[in-house]
Amino acid sequence: MERENKAELMRRWREEKKEKKKAIKKAHYEKNRKELIQKAVGRKQQKATASKTRAQSRKITKDGNGKSTARVRKFRQNKAEEVEKKRAQSRERSKKYRDKKKAAEMVVETDETYPVETPDMAVFKSRMAKKRAVDKTRKVLPATPNKKLEVVEKLVRSPQTRKALEKKGLIKSPEEEKEMEALRAITTDLTSGIKHLKRNNKNESRSAFGAIKSLAFGETVKEKRLTSTVSKLVSLDRRSVSRGIKRRCEVLKGDEPSWLLTKRKPRVDALSEEVKNSVCLYWTFEASRPTGDKKDIIRKRIGPKLYIEHPKHVLEQTQSEVYFNFRAANPDVKISQRKFEGLKPYFVKGAKERDRRSCLCRKHEEARIVFNECLKFRKSALNENPTLDIPLVSLNEAVEMSLCPKPEGSDFHRLCCINRSCEECGTHLFKLLPEEQSEEGTTKWKRFDYVLTGKVTASGEPQKKIALVQKETCPKELFQYFIKLLEDYPYHQFMAIWQRKQLDELLETLPLGHVVCIHDYSESYSCRGQNEIQSQYFDVNKASLHITVLFRHAPACDEKESTAEEPIIIKEHIFVISDDPGQDFDSVHHAQLLVAKYLTDDLQLNITKLHEFTDGCAAQYKSRHCIGDLSCSLADFGFTIQRNFFETSHAKGEQDAAGSHVKQQASLAVVRGTASITNAKDLCDHLTSHFSKPAQSSFPSRSKSVSLNRRIFFYVPSQGPDAILRNREGRKFETVKGIRKLHSIVTTPEQCKVLVRKRSCYCGECLFDNFDDCQNKELVDDLQEIILQREASAATTRAQSETPVAEPVHLHVADLVGKDSIITIAADEDDSYDYYLLKVTSEGPVILREDVTDDYGCAFPAGSSVLKGHFFIRDNLIDMTYKLDQKKVAVVFPGTVRYVCSELIERGRDIRTSALQDTLVKIKTNSGLDPLQEKVHKDLEDLTTQARNFPSLTRDKITKIKTHLVCLLNNPFSVNIWGVAKVIRHLISRLPGIKYGALYYRNLEMDNVAALKLAKGSFEEKMCISHKGISELHWWLCNLESSFNTICCPPVEVTLYSDVSLQGWGAVMNDTSTGGMWLPTESRHHINYLELLAAFFALQCFHSSFSGKHVKIMVDNTSAVSQINNMGTYHSEEYNSLVVQIWEFCISHNICWLIAAHIPGSSNEIADGESRHFHSQDTE
Repeated sequence: MERENKAELMRRWREEKKEKKKAIKKAHYEKNRKELIQKAVGRKQQKATASKTRAQSRKITKDGNGKSTARVRKFRQNKAEEVEKKRAQSRERSKKYRDKKKAAEMVVETDETYPVETPDMAVFKSRMAKKRAVDKTRKVLPATPNKKLEVVEKLVRSPQTRKALEKKGLIKSPEEEKEMEALRAITTDLTSGIKHLKRNNKNESRSAFGAIKSLAFGETVKEKRLTSTVSKLVSLDRRSVSRGIKRRCEVLKGDEPSWLLTKRKPRVDALSEEVKNSVCLYWTFEASRPTGDKKDIIRKRIGPKLYIEHPKHVLEQTQSEVYFNFRAANPDVKISQRKFEGLKPYFVKGAKERDRRSCLCRKHEEARIVFNECLKFRKSALNENPTLDIPLVSLNEAVEMSLCPKPEGSDFHRLCCINRSCEECGTHLFKLLPEEQSEEGTTKWKRFDYVLTGKVTASGEPQKKIALVQKETCPKELFQYFIKLLEDYPYHQFMAIWQRKQLDELLETLPLGHVVCIHDYSESYSCRGQNEIQSQYFDVNKASLHITVLFRHAPACDEKESTAEEPIIIKEHIFVISDDPGQDFDSVHHAQLLVAKYLTDDLQLNITKLHEFTDGCAAQYKSRHCIGDLSCSLADFGFTIQRNFFETSHAKGEQDAAGSHVKQQASLAVVRGTASITNAKDLCDHLTSHFSKPAQSSFPSRSKSVSLNRRIFFYVPSQGPDAILRNREGRKFETVKGIRKLHSIVTTPEQCKVLVRKRSCYCGECLFDNFDDCQNKELVDDLQEIILQREASAATTRAQSETPVAEPVHLHVADLVGKDSIITIAADEDDSYDYYLLKVTSEGPVILREDVTDDYGCAFPAGSSVLKGHFFIRDNLIDMTYKLDQKKVAVVFPGTVRYVCSELIERGRDIRTSALQDTLVKIKTNSGLDPLQEKVHKDLEDLTTQARNFPSLTRDKITKIKTHLVCLLNNPFSVNIWGVAKVIRHLISRLPGIKYGALYYRNLEMDNVAALKLAKGSFEEKMCISHKGISELHWWLCNLESSFNTICCPPVEVTLYSDVSLQGWGAVMNDTSTGGMWLPTESRHHINYLELLAAFFALQCFHSSFSGKHVKIMVDNTSAVSQINNMGTYHSEEYNSLVVQIWEFCISHNICWLIAAHIPGSSNEIADGESRHFHSQDTE
């Protein structure tokens, strides 16, 4: 409707304009009528005269009118030129026509199968022929229009005619009609959308309206001159369509950033972009300062999942003061205060209490302050003397100016440049102006210095404190002090970055079995109440907090176990809260014990190495006593420790925030009245019950970013058995020189011996203790060995107590050896053998008169005491048969002898043999042999024929299982995972009929689980069975037919007690007790493993009283109880092997049955005492 109204108005306007013009012409004619008539008559006469042709005759003289002859000549010349021009045009058109026709004929020849008819190909011979045919047809057609239409329509309906007309373009094909219909529909929808947007005045609608015009109308509309037609179709003004076409061109060229109209037309009095930029720069550089903390980042959302970040700036004045100062500095700029404040950048914030920065590094802060003073002085000097030009922009540039360029591809300068030992660089490269070296004049600047407090120390000396003091000296003294700071600054900066970088690299590549701990003490928490009386205010209980940020691998008890292929690192915060105000190395050692207990007992992790990162506090982490404690880490915790120190004043991190966070939550709970915290115990209980889990966020992105798993809180009382143990014997050490420069301490298995270096390194080699192949040798120094000396004390270390005993015991055992004796030799480093069997051929130990090399390639120097003999080679692992190798002579040291055995019993192949019988002779207790040296793999004793009423397998089941076993044994190195799992299922289902079958399937199960992990859960993949798994399959194949099980076990007849400590083990039976100390190789194991080992040693010591009896062993470790009763575990191959040894020992010594039960540690005092107090004899 609107469109029709506009068209009607335009038509009326044109008619009115036409009538007005006609009236003007008529009035002019009426006014000058006579003159116009005369002019018209004159023109007609001249035309008639010019049109008459003169008759040509011979009478006409050549002396005619000269003007008429010239006019005729010119006329003829013009006529000839016009004719020639027309001929040239005709020739040109003919040539073009021939070329076009020739090209069309060539196209037709190339496609003979489907000839193409071109419009230029002549159907008729000439245009006249075409005209005659048309005239002839017109005469035949009826004269009436309707009849003529009916005839033509009938002719057109012919398929061939219609096809020809479609090719000619006179009618449209069905496809073209559908396209036209679609275009009409699109045009209709576009028109309705445009009308809807035109009625809406919102910014989004205007932007969409402009985008639609730019996208819908383009260069094609403009080239084909369809702008007016398109404007009528979409009900838009022609100029609006032209603007859309223009914007489209700008967007495609890149002049406009977006299809949407992002900017409106500015007002006349609007601020220019130049003024806006100057205001933003004034807010950023003149009115505010950056906080200096790289973590103070302000984030702003500018779109969906699109953000920008900028360091936070803090205002140094109020906003009104900033506005008035800007107006004073820029009087020509007219801007209101509201607009000025509206142009403040998003990262400029008002100053708050939390913007206060504390615990800063003195070297960094002082260097920054002094450098700024130097920069101000240099700018003033350059303003007075513009000819000088020594640029100095930032502190980093000043440092770089005094160093050699960095090596290519390195992030750091060379170490010799950093520690100022390079001859090519140094502070002398820092150029000074003549004014800066002048001793004339004064300048004010600031530095840190010690000032008197007005108090006196206990020794009577005046007390001092460090403060930022104002100095007023000559310029030379200012710049000399800055150069002095510049001397140590590069090394300090490098160490701060390097130590933090090593922590990051360690967390990225943390191996299995390794743990990272970041320790620090938080400021003590003041236990204040909501309502305090005056006496309470001046007598406040304080609780000390030791924080540990723990990074570990996820064990099997978590949701998903961490593996080498898919490591899962879990972060936890451990808080040790105590009433004890002392924060010394004893309290740190107690916190380490609690962390180690949590890792080993609660999580049952097998820790091989713990990495610590701490600050350099001498009283807590970095002193001679602290390093001495670290050297005993293997004996104290069961694993070695590598402690690393952050650079001075650069240890602030997550541990500080964790301590502040929990204290803040506790204070808020007190203020809100939801908790009453009066001491450290209350604080620990409240935090444990309300703050163990990190707070959940309602934002999915934020909840995913929270990596903290949980918080663990331990309470340590100031008195009692659980209090911090101080004045420990043997834990005071002599002074260590150069301790402040050390930043990495690596402990060894030997007490009082550590390896130190000035910088930490966690490259791919150093991470696995391959320090000789360090990849950062150009930046890291070599490890230096330090032997710590204990302070004079009656206490002796465990290593010192073991050293004088070990060798005489070995020699005493060797003295019992004679010719043809069969002995067991230690095989600690051989994974295939638990021990070696040797038949002695010499007359006991002999002294070598010359250097000897035996048949196995072992060399022995002259003067050595040795034993000679032949080794037994294991023939069959299943039935433990051996054969003597008499072709080679072996030489061994007497110190490697562990047992003296009786002669071996030779049996036939049809009966299962035992390599070591019950006749294995144990050295008498008064010989001084440590029971831990009795660790040996006992062999199975022949099973006697059992009663028929005992459960056993049927013949069909035995045959079925044997078939599966043989299939696996035929090709054990490439079997289907599903096939192995199926066999394991069959074996487990037959355990009720096989008495000791539970001992011989765990290695097979571990192989299957490991292969399934590598195959990512696919049972169709292939796997390889280990040698231990093959041995288990052989056991089942050999013992299926003869195995049985008892219906019920007899009652317990003997009860045995065992316990362990970090020093040794102990066992008690009735009134008899025994015990021993751990060997260095044994003390490295986890406490769970040591509990199993202690149970094994207890059985070996008292086995002579167990024959044919049901034995019950009491252990205070639930893990050991479970593994003994279940006859093994598939979680650890090492643990399972030890459990199998225990049961095989029971079987070989005719122990009817073995059961383990748990006993609380407080009820196991005698065995615990035997594990801590040692005597010259094993048995009391």
